[in-house]
Amino acid sequence: MQYISNTPENKIEMLRAIGVADFEELLAKVPKPLRKFDMNIAPGISELELLRELVEIGHANHDFREHACYLGRGFMIILFRPLCRAGAPQ
Repeated sequence: MQYISNTPENKIEMLRAIGVADFEELLAKVPKPLRKFDMNIAPGISELELLRELVEIGHANHDFREHACYLGRGFMIILFRPLCRAGAPQ
């Protein structure tokens, strides 16, 4: 896992580039309950132990590729039925 530390000057430059004064302004539109950064990481935990813990937490998420998606299905039926009828021999 690579980590590149940003200096305070780098952070200020990045914030200015996107048009915000500070990190709080960047997060201003994110509801406060979603801004929880406290992960309750045990002191002295190794990077490997932390990675294992985060992977375990991540397994609670669902991968959209594993579930059927019905978005646009109604459009597909409306679009393709007339096309199928038009192409069918009379």
